[in-house]
Amino acid sequence: MRHLKILALASCALLVAFLSGCGGGHGGASLWGSSLTSRPIIRVTNAVGTIDLRVGDKFQLRVEREIEYWDDFLDLYRYITDDVTYHSEYWSGAPSVALVDGNGVVTAVGVGAAVIHIKHQASGYKAAVVDAYVRVR
Repeated sequence: MRHLKILALASCALLVAFLSGCGGGHGGASLWGSSLTSRPIIRVTNAVGTIDLRVGDKFQLRVEREIEYWDDFLDLYRYITDDVTYHSEYWSGAPSVALVDGNGVVTAVGVGAAVIHIKHQASGYKAAVVDAYVRVR
């Protein structure tokens, strides 16, 4: 009996991860024993605070998405976290200081400060935007 519970739990977790990764998750939508409850949160995981660079330096941003959902089987909130670095949009608020490419690689090109804007659109949700701060010396 214990093995059946573990198997059922693993199957449910895989189904939720699969559906959310394929755009099947919508706020409040039911997913076989669970339902998504909030819009995704995105965050830059490797740039807490200001990124300090020198002219010519490069820095790869890492962006994660977190989605909260209610698991009816376990009767608790759970979270799906995945890397969306290559599924986000990037632009620089000061391209004379720092450039950023479509993969999230920041290149320091001039002295000053810049804000890098990161936008991620999860299926069924409004876009979420987060900023990374860069200082170039």
